[in-house]
Amino acid sequence: MSTMTIFKRNSGVHNVEEIIMTNGSLQVTVVPEANMVISSFKKDGKEILGQRFGLEGYIEKGKAFGIPFLSPWANRVTETTYNVENYTVTFNTEGMKTDENGYANHGLMTAIKGWRISSFEIGDETILEGYYKFDSQTPNFKSYPFKHDITITYILTKNSLEVITKINNSGDKTLPIAFGWHPHFNTTVEQIKTNGVSYNIPLSSKCLPLEEFDSEDTDPTALMFKMNKSWSTEMITESGLLKMTTNNYPYMLQWNPPEYDFVAVEPMTANIDPFKNSPTLLKENEEYIATFKLIF
Repeated sequence: MSTMTIFKRNSGVHNVEEIIMTNGSLQVTVVPEANMVISSFKKDGKEILGQRFGLEGYIEKGKAFGIPFLSPWANRVTETTYNVENYTVTFNTEGMKTDENGYANHGLMTAIKGWRISSFEIGDETILEGYYKFDSQTPNFKSYPFKHDITITYILTKNSLEVITKINNSGDKTLPIAFGWHPHFNTTVEQIKTNGVSYNIPLSSKCLPLEEFDSEDTDPTALMFKMNKSWSTEMITESGLLKMTTNNYPYMLQWNPPEYDFVAVEPMTANIDPFKNSPTLLKENEEYIATFKLIF
């Protein structure tokens, strides 16, 4: 008898649909109508992901939980204008999610709808794929006026969940790559070990990169790292040892706010405040593929 299933149901939050994938002892819940967020990841019925304010808080207030996709940038942007090669963008935060300092945070796609979904099984893999066309119909497009196609693929096996993100530059401008993910794990800093750190990037109290460490101006809840092209993190969870492996995420932010019982280990394709910090640039029709994998 097959232990692989995939089915849809109403989430009970704002009438949005969720998709539940199971394979062996693992179960993943994805909400395509909320920007493909992974709202739950369980092993033997035990939740691995920090829930914070849950799906309702994510949809209504942009409060990240589970594993949200952060795009077209993963963290803060401070500019009112920025340049990509010879093209200047005027940045307007109206209608965007902002942090306590008024900086645009977590991109433009928080809880966004409009994904085209397909699902299938191949061998012992359960697969869910989403496609989104980022263009002038996307809210706040003028603040990131770069057309591109996004494909996210979730692959669930009996012992792992792989997340593949592909960006294709479908426009006629050079496109800056700065997306990332925000996994919240039910673990502690003491139970996490990371391999593949290149160097630490000091952060200010506003969670912005500094040239050098300043003991008078630092964020005690966040650590930022430049990583090797491939890096990994191991952590102890209630369901045992969980390993995260990555490829093509050259930055990582670790966030540990003391008021919550989780640690965020965030694979990112660019530094914080990316348009000031030399993001990867894609020419027309070029693509960027990055992956991370959670393995029990």
